[in-house]
Amino acid sequence: MKKGKMIFCSLLVVCTAWSGLAYSYDNLGYGVRATGMGAFVGLADDPSAIFYNPAGIAQLERPQLYLMYDKISKFTIGENENPYLLSGVGVYPLNDKLRFFLGGSQKGSLANPTGVVTNNVGIVGLAGWLAQDFSLGLNGKFLYNSNYGKKKGVDLDLGLFYRFSPKFSVGVAMENLLATDMTPDNGDTLGYAIREGKIGFAYHFDMERYSTILAWDIRVKNSTKPESKSYTLSSLGIEEWILTGNSVSFGLRGGYTFGKQFEQDINQPSFGLSLRYNGGSQTFQLDYSFQKYPYKAPQSSTGDHRVSLSIAFGGKNGSNHEYARKDKVKRFQIQTLPAPPVTASSNQIIPPEKKTEEKVVPPAVSTENKLIVPEKKAEEKKQAKVTAPEKPVVVPEKKAEETKLTQTTPPPETPVIVPEKKAEEQKLTQVIPQENPVIIPENKTEEKKPIPVTTYQPFSLSSSVEELSSGRNRSIMFMLKPDFEEQIDFWRLYICQDKPSGYGIDQLKPILLKTVEGKGVPSSGIIWDCRYNGKSLKKGTYYYAMELVDSNGQRYFSQWKSFKLK
Repeated sequence: MKKGKMIFCSLLVVCTAWSGLAYSYDNLGYGVRATGMGAFVGLADDPSAIFYNPAGIAQLERPQLYLMYDKISKFTIGENENPYLLSGVGVYPLNDKLRFFLGGSQKGSLANPTGVVTNNVGIVGLAGWLAQDFSLGLNGKFLYNSNYGKKKGVDLDLGLFYRFSPKFSVGVAMENLLATDMTPDNGDTLGYAIREGKIGFAYHFDMERYSTILAWDIRVKNSTKPESKSYTLSSLGIEEWILTGNSVSFGLRGGYTFGKQFEQDINQPSFGLSLRYNGGSQTFQLDYSFQKYPYKAPQSSTGDHRVSLSIAFGGKNGSNHEYARKDKVKRFQIQTLPAPPVTASSNQIIPPEKKTEEKVVPPAVSTENKLIVPEKKAEEKKQAKVTAPEKPVVVPEKKAEETKLTQTTPPPETPVIVPEKKAEEQKLTQVIPQENPVIIPENKTEEKKPIPVTTYQPFSLSSSVEELSSGRNRSIMFMLKPDFEEQIDFWRLYICQDKPSGYGIDQLKPILLKTVEGKGVPSSGIIWDCRYNGKSLKKGTYYYAMELVDSNGQRYFSQWKSFKLK
């Protein structure tokens, strides 16, 4: 929250330094991605969307700052002029649905003296989700001229954005609804606000490590002075992002605008480049574009060069309410995995293999103890445990002196096979005298031991979830910071498709999508490609939690948190 306030204050300082950043009355291009593609109304997914379709700002879930510089071509302006165009935007999410933003631009010339009227405007606006996948945006603008008089005015922009699916979206916008008369004192008829209606479409292609976007805009401009006329322009654009799952990714884009304006044909190609770095809690993006001069010019290289810097701060301020928030501490218990199947134990007798029946011959009297055991080391044989057979042994009648058996003499019909055991478990126990045989019921099952229950201690997990790239890219970065003072030996992140009803393995296994684990301090940024069994997950709400183990073997578990895939 403190970081967000600092960003907001910084934006105010920048706006003041630029004499109240202004918004040019005819939209010549205030977004570098938008001018590189040529079409942006149906995409509108970065801060410059306030100049094209303010409803798109609702897609931004983090505080963001955007700064742009345009070196305008001198062609038709004059060799003695030094024209420029500046724009800036700051976006701050108020909650999971509503965004507040400030912005503006200024178009003028750095030459002194200059004959160019400086057009200025400041913007205050809101954008928010009215329903799932449907947003509305509104700009309130203050316009004023400098260099030639102090004429002032106000105007409005309105935008709508609808996402039919994660791949396809549509935007509609009206710019300069009031078409305010800002004709300067020098009589320049190009200084007034031009009303412009726009509709745009964007389509995303899903790929593993690449992102492709196709866009198409149709714009209708309506001028009121010196006479009322309308012009229609069409723009086609494509954008490709490479290595979208990495911390560093690259963008390429191109576009073409055509139509007619001021009784002249417009043929305007454009292209652009981007470099994005995901630094965990901050994301930096540097964009460049070249847009050719739209009318006939003596040189094919005549055009505008633009460069911009975008910075996204902190974690999501979305529906999971995770941004700069700590969890309420509660104690709970988690059931561990069920006990493994019971194997041969010290109290279990393994019957010998069945053999063909042989006539029972009474054993001869002998003072030696004959015990049949598996081959073992001499040391292990001493510790072998002998138990009674499953059924009492019936001994034929003999003389008293012949029927006496030593304590270590087993019945000849049922030799006892002793399973291998650990040294600490292979302690010699008392042998049951044969005179009092123990009868073990045939069908008696071993009593089940209760499943061990491990008590987990809770801990607070400061975390956020961030989309790594714009548009339809589905890669997610989990930024995790456990509030934990003990030494961490092991950690595990659980990602589930639904919120578990409990913390036992039986509740987790049916809905578990992904586990990520490691030793030592958890990574501050964990990237997940949003896939399960090789397929991309659908949009919706998903859940995650973290488990820790300290150096003493004590286990800890965080509360479940949610995030949305769009």
